[in-house]
Amino acid sequence: MSTMPPLETVTIVTDNGPVRINKSDYDAAPDQYKLADETPAAAVDPVALRDDGPTIAEYVAAGYPASKYPPQGYASKSTDEEIAAAVAKETADKTDLAGSMSSAASGAAAPQLMVSKEGRKFFVVDPAGVKVERDGIESKGYAAEQDAWNAILALPR
Repeated sequence: MSTMPPLETVTIVTDNGPVRINKSDYDAAPDQYKLADETPAAAVDPVALRDDGPTIAEYVAAGYPASKYPPQGYASKSTDEEIAAAVAKETADKTDLAGSMSSAASGAAAPQLMVSKEGRKFFVVDPAGVKVERDGIESKGYAAEQDAWNAILALPR
């Protein structure tokens, strides 16, 4: 089985920020693109993690378990100590659960909400991927992912 050499790329400037394109596409029509100023970097990991996700506090506040942080595909924005403290609190809360079962039975569990990207917009969705439509959530989506997370965090508990 033969392996192909890595594809050469260049970074160009677009209205949405820098974008990497195939060097052959740039070479075919260099007058159509504006090269971004960049310094040569080490080889990019093809499975690079996104760095625009929530902190552990934001993640837990949105209803997700601390033990599942960071979300799949995202780099951690919290220190190891912050994560360990949140997981320890989650574990302690689970052990206290037996004493508070009667109060939990009277109210519905808070729904877990996530952020999904469609085109250039970010939408608040439920675990099934269905867009959430309710007060405090923009039905037309958000321009930035952090704005969608902030909307989730601002929802009343």
